[in-house]
Amino acid sequence: MHNLKWILCFAVLLVVGVIVWIAVDAFRPINVRSDVRSAISRSATIAYGHVVAANGHSRIVIDEIWKNPSSGSVPSIGSSVASPLPAEAKPSSVILCFRAGRTSPSSIIAVDGDRVPAADMSLSEVKALCGATPGT
Repeated sequence: MHNLKWILCFAVLLVVGVIVWIAVDAFRPINVRSDVRSAISRSATIAYGHVVAANGHSRIVIDEIWKNPSSGSVPSIGSSVASPLPAEAKPSSVILCFRAGRTSPSSIIAVDGDRVPAADMSLSEVKALCGATPGT
């Protein structure tokens, strides 16, 4: 009977630990790049998109390509990538930075309306860093 108490106690502690781990992971802040200029200069492809959440999962749908490499496979407008953002974290849109030859973003920069808080810049200023014109 004494061993059963220890086993139950261990099982309860294990379940509580898993719940705490999941909660901490779910509420971690969005990992945004504070050095937007550096992320853009190092990236071969820069895309702009919006977050779509469904069934507890979120995906990022690409709306525009701001910087495109001269060769290699790149994401296309309308394609989507898995989002590492928690389903409840939903910035108005995001900027995706892709390294050469990669299909998943190396950086995700949150956009709030027409501002990029991590860079304290307007969206059009960040877009200009990519060499894109305001209409593209």
